[in-house]
Amino acid sequence: MPSSADTPRLALRFLGPPGWRVVAGAPQGALPPWQPLPRKDAFLLARLALDGGQSRTLLAHWLWPDVAAPRAHANLRQRLYRLRQDVGPLVQEQGDVLQLAAGVLPDLWRDGCTDDAAFEAPLLDGLAEADDPVQLWLEEARQRWQARRTAEMGGRAERLEAAGATAEALALVQRLLLLEPLLEDAWRRLMRLHALRADRGAAIEAFERCERVLKDELGLRPSAETIALMRAIESGRFPGAPAPASLRGPAVPDTAPAPAFLRLPQRPALIIGRGAALEDLGQRAGLAPAHDAAQRTVAQAQRRRYERVGTSRQVGAGEAHGDAAALDPLGDLLAVVGRRRGAVRDQQHGGVTGQHRFAVADAQ
Repeated sequence: MPSSADTPRLALRFLGPPGWRVVAGAPQGALPPWQPLPRKDAFLLARLALDGGQSRTLLAHWLWPDVAAPRAHANLRQRLYRLRQDVGPLVQEQGDVLQLAAGVLPDLWRDGCTDDAAFEAPLLDGLAEADDPVQLWLEEARQRWQARRTAEMGGRAERLEAAGATAEALALVQRLLLLEPLLEDAWRRLMRLHALRADRGAAIEAFERCERVLKDELGLRPSAETIALMRAIESGRFPGAPAPASLRGPAVPDTAPAPAFLRLPQRPALIIGRGAALEDLGQRAGLAPAHDAAQRTVAQAQRRRYERVGTSRQVGAGEAHGDAAALDPLGDLLAVVGRRRGAVRDQQHGGVTGQHRFAVADAQ
């Protein structure tokens, strides 16, 4: 394989229709057009580019399998001579081994090839025929090239993602999935990149497309790794990605409310039209501001009663009606006000202790 560090003099195109052109001395952005390569020349040069150095004997028999060995060798010598005369020094000969000459740059290995749309073109496009003697090699070469191309594009996308170039990585992964739609790790990378760009909707859509493709083409579901990534993105727990605004919620106050399992929904029918009564009772209980304190008092009483209802689970009229009686906010507030007044009377007149009175009130 020629090194990209060598100054290229000739360029070879194997992705798409095979061709060649001179690049030495050409001004940037003004390269000459591609010149077509004959079929035998294209196969010969492509094999040297993909498989490295090859023996003359192997190449002669491979390109002309139906002729005698001496004639096949003569055909190979003539073809190499015409290439030198018509194109230039494309092939270097070292004894019985042939390889691409230094300064010849195939489009398969050039720097930045993954960023070029031509990188997605079929290998030796237009040369395959059913009775072609090199058909088996071409099919196997295309499979190897597709695997190499997938690895190159995936590796570059990974490097771009690690460098924080999410937009470039995203475009590259989308191109890769057009070529290899069954590549599940590429779908996961697409989901991660959308999540890193705070586009939760696009990440979920990518998962759904992945799920659809795998089911339609293979009859499979996404792997556990892909599903776990989707759950992390949906919940806003994906590392490095900001949680969606819909998942962040309001700022938590300094005084945290009761736990979620205690914050039962109130029954509007029980308090409709009783706002004034709640306000008046809150003021009489000495709470300020009256409305907010009344609501807090109701919530505290509801929590205490919910704990009793949840632990005893006694079947009765209250439970049969959704524990409406046990969670009546007005009744709870009356009970609290009654306990406060009882405690004040106990302190003034003695008698039953406030602690005993609270116990009696709770038992009612």
